Amino acid sequence: MNKSILKLSVIIAFIGLGLSLNACSDSDQQKGQSINNGMALFETNCSACHQKDGNGLAQLYPPLKNSTYFKANFEKLPCIIRNGLKGSITVNGNTYDSYMPGIASLSPAEIADISNYVRNSFNGLNQYTNTDEVNKTLATCVQ
Repeated sequence: MNKSILKLSVIIAFIGLGLSLNACSDSDQQKGQSINNGMALFETNCSACHQKDGNGLAQLYPPLKNSTYFKANFEKLPCIIRNGLKGSITVNGNTYDSYMPGIASLSPAEIADISNYVRNSFNGLNQYTNTDEVNKTLATCVQ
């Protein structure tokens, strides 16, 4: 069998099985793009306090990386990003009582991107949120 017929046979087999020749689905590509966008937004808006590696800054600003607080409250992240956080919190056994200002200028899509970056890059949660979910969460924020 010549190479052209073999290649055609493989393509027909993939199509017949409903398989994609692309290694990543559109959804996977969208998630990857969101995480990449989130990294740039995080570095611009969040890393001065939480540090580029997500480890926080001594006793002043809590870590996001492997954070017990974050893992227990990850659904609140859009509200925290938008509106900030006041009051004492405990993260990994340490108490933090710094004021975190919100970033009201970020769009819901940008908040989703930052959330996806933090969830996946610092906490290994392998979770993805989209703009619609962020909008629903933002509608429930208590200030």
